[in-house]
Amino acid sequence: PGLEAQLLGHICRSARALLGMSQIELADAAGLSRKTVVSVEGGYGQPDAKTVSALKDALLAHGISADFRAKQLSVSVPLDTIDPKVARTVKYDIAQARLENAKRLRKLAQGLIMALRSRSQSKEL
Repeated sequence: PGLEAQLLGHICRSARALLGMSQIELADAAGLSRKTVVSVEGGYGQPDAKTVSALKDALLAHGISADFRAKQLSVSVPLDTIDPKVARTVKYDIAQARLENAKRLRKLAQGLIMALRSRSQSKEL
């Protein structure tokens, strides 16, 4: 399967998770069969333009706009459309990522300070 098919599959799966939708619910909203949604989410084959359009329209109707191109992926999700359980997990994951980044930055800064001190001390000698 091509990159476009894989991206569409990831978008559909992620969007469904954010919305708390089942494959059947997405299929119904898009006017497609569950088998088609399973195929798209699995990245099997290359979905036709009608299928892609139907899925994008169904997601948009639930507040998620998705646009994917060969080298660019963009997904916009209004926070009020996210399943509350998922929203808590996303907020936790974001907080964890920020904490990990802060720790990395602190470690980097400490290393830089030590390198500058070492350099300064070697110039004094």
